[in-house]
Amino acid sequence: MSEFSIGFVGAGTIADWHAQRISRLGGEISAVADVDPTARRRFADEHGVKSTFKRYEEMLSTLQLDVVVVAVPNAFHADCAVAALESGANVFVEKPLADSVAGARRVADAERENEGTVMVGFMKAFEPNTDLLFDHVRGREFGDVYEVNVEYVRRRGIPQLGSWFTQKDIAGGGVVVDIGPHMLHLALSVLDFPDIESVSATTGSHFGVKAQEYTYLEMWGGDPVEDGTFDVEDHVRALVRTADGSAIHLNCAWASNTEPVQHVQVRGDEGGATLTPGDDGLTVHTTREDSLADHTFETPDGDPYEAEWEYFFEVLRGERVHDRNTVSEGVTVQRLIDAIYRSAEDGGEVVFDAADSDAEAAVQSDADD
Repeated sequence: MSEFSIGFVGAGTIADWHAQRISRLGGEISAVADVDPTARRRFADEHGVKSTFKRYEEMLSTLQLDVVVVAVPNAFHADCAVAALESGANVFVEKPLADSVAGARRVADAERENEGTVMVGFMKAFEPNTDLLFDHVRGREFGDVYEVNVEYVRRRGIPQLGSWFTQKDIAGGGVVVDIGPHMLHLALSVLDFPDIESVSATTGSHFGVKAQEYTYLEMWGGDPVEDGTFDVEDHVRALVRTADGSAIHLNCAWASNTEPVQHVQVRGDEGGATLTPGDDGLTVHTTREDSLADHTFETPDGDPYEAEWEYFFEVLRGERVHDRNTVSEGVTVQRLIDAIYRSAEDGGEVVFDAADSDAEAAVQSDADD
């Protein structure tokens, strides 16, 4: 694996996770760039990185890297990815692809204009149970799939309250851009990325805005930032209608006063499935000999982050076609994110132009009737 020269932009927690998987696969990390000197020194020490830089621009101009991993706050994804592509590198960018549709399209344009390949870190698409689900869908075992319900609700799961995760100008949003991309990408993958007809959504903030009253046991990303900012949403519900008549129902929350839940439900006219994390795995619901039949599959072993990198390295070696977690899929997810926010803000349905599947959507409100 050492045939690839790999550089990281960002040295935080998610960068560590990717670096660990790359090392397991025999890869070597050549460089890291991070404006925080403590973070980049720690990352370099832990992962045996020889070259460190304050600015990613200096890293890209100094070294000829084969792969650049973009693991910084969402607002910087597009700039970093475009610069890396223009330097001649391939790019692995954490989800979401960008913090706006315009940013996502900039990355897509840069990939088209340069030789590098982009992969977006929708890691849930590489979970072992998800691969099983995709096999059943592609095998037409469910017939025509007409509905996908995706739900990820945490009891208490706001990431480092007051940090960049909860600041709109840096993150681009809250739970919609944190959990939402994973779940939307899963649902779209099941439906084979159909054209979108419309989006209706509601969002709200009920827990993060009351930081002093937020009771929790642990917090991903670190302790709350004193006097930090929380100006994003902590829950979302959305209905996505597709041009072929299917539907996606999205329900995500960083925090709630309910039992936590995480699942994907697929409904087809000849069968369906329920996918949950952990030991519950994948249950397929069918009919056999005039009877109802459910079959639960044992969860296979596998690390989704490691599976992502196995796949991407195979793509870069030319051993397989790049057809998963592509930049095109990233742009589609970004368009849905944008439509969810606009629908929630305007209180109306966002309708996409049927004549152009990649056109901007127009908001339809009651006033338009």
